[in-house]
Amino acid sequence: MHVSSDQSIVQLAVGERFVAKKELLERVGSGYAYICDQMEKNEFPRPVDYANGPRWLDSEITSWMKSRPRRLVRGDPGAEEKYAKQHALAEASAESRRRSKAKVRRDNVRARAGKSGRAA
Repeated sequence: MHVSSDQSIVQLAVGERFVAKKELLERVGSGYAYICDQMEKNEFPRPVDYANGPRWLDSEITSWMKSRPRRLVRGDPGAEEKYAKQHALAEASAESRRRSKAKVRRDNVRARAGKSGRAA
């Protein structure tokens, strides 16, 4: 692809095609709000003005998708540390939810005991 100096004319390479918003969202697997956020940060290709609305260049979307970092899996260098932190956060969150539910149960027991005139 070649963009002219005035940024208004796009010359496409042979075989290049435009991608509409619907197809873009299906290919990327994210919502349009995420795409807009990434475009504002200049981390996602900007669309081209087209007669029927914005269109993205297929090659730019493919390049962006290929540039995404790969997920670490068990056995990769650094994977154990990363997942240990995530596991610790999940455990802390689960413990917090358990304590919150226990407090609600205690409050409900106290409220029922107060209504019936019994001491809790």
